[in-house]
Amino acid sequence: ADRASVRIQELLEYPYICREEGSGTREVISEYMGQEGINDAQVNLTMELGSPESIKGAVEAGMGISIISRATVLKELQLGTLVALPLEPALERPFSFVHQKQKFRHRAMDELLEFARAYCKSHPDAV
Repeated sequence: ADRASVRIQELLEYPYICREEGSGTREVISEYMGQEGINDAQVNLTMELGSPESIKGAVEAGMGISIISRATVLKELQLGTLVALPLEPALERPFSFVHQKQKFRHRAMDELLEFARAYCKSHPDAV
């Protein structure tokens, strides 16, 4: 992992571990692969798992590679049990902050929203 990034085409030879069918994460990654000219038949799919924790465990056990949110693996990166390389071109996934619709918003809610906006701007690699 002495590289700065990796192209998705370079990963096709490795056993691939992904989320289960119907997962939003899987759909985003499948769409990304399609944009890069890769179809499902080209992927060496070895395992479909139902949670990021199970995927991380399988990768740590040497059962394959995966594409997973960097924020999901921060602890493992710090511990040195996993290595992460950004994809080139970058894979981005839009997220929304949702909250209960209220007639009158509380000051605490406004402060939380402002904190979330500031955090996302100052930590783009973590979200």
